[in-house]
Amino acid sequence: TPRQVVGDYDAIYRLPIQSAIENPGEIPEVATLAEFATWLTARNGVPEGSSTAHGKTGGLSALVSAPINDTWVSDAVPLVEDAIGSLVDTFVSAPYLHRVEHSFHAELISELRKHDKLRACVEIGTSGRTTQLIHKEWPETVVRGGRGKTVERRGLFDIVVLAPAQFEKVTLEQFLQGRIEPPIVIEVGLDYGLKHIEGDIDKFLKSNVQHPYLIHFSRIGPRVEAVEDRISAIATSAPRLRVVYVHHGTDSVAVKRLNDSAVSPQLASPDSRS
Repeated sequence: TPRQVVGDYDAIYRLPIQSAIENPGEIPEVATLAEFATWLTARNGVPEGSSTAHGKTGGLSALVSAPINDTWVSDAVPLVEDAIGSLVDTFVSAPYLHRVEHSFHAELISELRKHDKLRACVEIGTSGRTTQLIHKEWPETVVRGGRGKTVERRGLFDIVVLAPAQFEKVTLEQFLQGRIEPPIVIEVGLDYGLKHIEGDIDKFLKSNVQHPYLIHFSRIGPRVEAVEDRISAIATSAPRLRVVYVHHGTDSVAVKRLNDSAVSPQLASPDSRS
């Protein structure tokens, strides 16, 4: 504020850990605070109000809803499912091909981009700027509560696929703030337990995603009955949510593909045991 007092702020932004500012050199030189706000929102920063109204989220643009009965989305769904199937095949045969979850994200995006329809670029409204339809770390549609945090804020979807029709009238500000509701969302979990799965399910349900996909891979410890029971129950509790599951044991692999009704064991290949 004009008073220039530490702790007295016109606006407070919170950044996810993936966008943490490590040193002042990362901050651009901008002419106005409005330009700085645009840069912060592009890094998934969320405005939390001022120091006198801390905790109130404001300043977000209107949400561009996901299209209903969109032919492009209908045609994209089997392509997304094909890419997910390829990722499952890879993990079944080589569970340690990647060390961390984000490497699986990168491989899945690579699989998605093999399809011309999904790797297409579109103009962002009438801005003259273009973007792709596949995005990583996209802000959730709604703020979720009940996560043990004093300030409620939007989390991030792992991978989303947006529809071309959503960009016809979108503004650059809406795009930078992630205010486009994704019709297709994919969450990937590696070596997590039941609590993480429940969090992903809650994320899908709260944002009311049209085509949600949950991928759960594990290769540490024994099979967990509670995890597999929850995955089997999703078909009843959240029928729209499609789930794949792979757990690598000592000498067997438990697998549930997208079209499987239940988890089933199969023998592990020599490569998968290495």
